[in-house]
Amino acid sequence: MLKDISDWELVGYGGKSTLEKEELRSPNRIDYLIKYPREFDEGVSWEDSY
Repeated sequence: MLKDISDWELVGYGGKSTLEKEELRSPNRIDYLIKYPREFDEGVSWEDSY
């Protein structure tokens, strides 16, 4: 299920990490960390998998 987060507040960007990430706050004041996967020519990293 996709969720519209266009009105959520950007709290900050992730600190030291190999993945790009953003911290968002929902309207009901719950903070979420969004991590974006890296692109590889082939396969994925252990950090990008579940």
